[in-house]
Amino acid sequence: MAGNCPYLAPSIRAGQTRWVRYQPTCGADMDAVEAGVFGAAVDAAEHVRARRGSGARLACVVVAFELSPHAGIRVLPWPHWALKAAYAPVGVMVGKFWQRRSDIDRRGRPVAAAPLPLLALRAAVPAMDGRLLPRTPHLAHVITDSEDDRRDVFAPAGGLGEEACAAWPRVRSWAAHRLETRGTL
Repeated sequence: MAGNCPYLAPSIRAGQTRWVRYQPTCGADMDAVEAGVFGAAVDAAEHVRARRGSGARLACVVVAFELSPHAGIRVLPWPHWALKAAYAPVGVMVGKFWQRRSDIDRRGRPVAAAPLPLLALRAAVPAMDGRLLPRTPHLAHVITDSEDDRRDVFAPAGGLGEEACAAWPRVRSWAAHRLETRGTL
């Protein structure tokens, strides 16, 4: 994966990459799994913000979800979109990667398939990262101008309260509205 991400290898070398494995509760329905994915990713994003705030410019968390390829494709898109929309203004990039799926990167090179469905969250490099978001030009502009003022990124969605998983239905509704007003996912 480091071959496709110019930020991952330097983050690993600097000891600023955290690897997390998330296993959904056995028997959880897909809505609960999606909420759990969101909760795990919020924890990762907040870890990136805290580490970056203490000087770790290459802070990165890679969350591997123990899900089948089918389940990963089903449950990652909405949490991924909500996280991108919420964290772009404070300079956190969010990427999703699938098992057994080969994509082409912006340079035309094949992207290595992930061993499990992944969400990668990292400190943004605003001068460079806008170019990684061609399908979401509004977010490209937002990430280019991002600055972490330590705000509650979910305040526009009513906040998270004590539990990100419990807030997920409300946050998903907010994210859907953001998608409708911006027109891209």
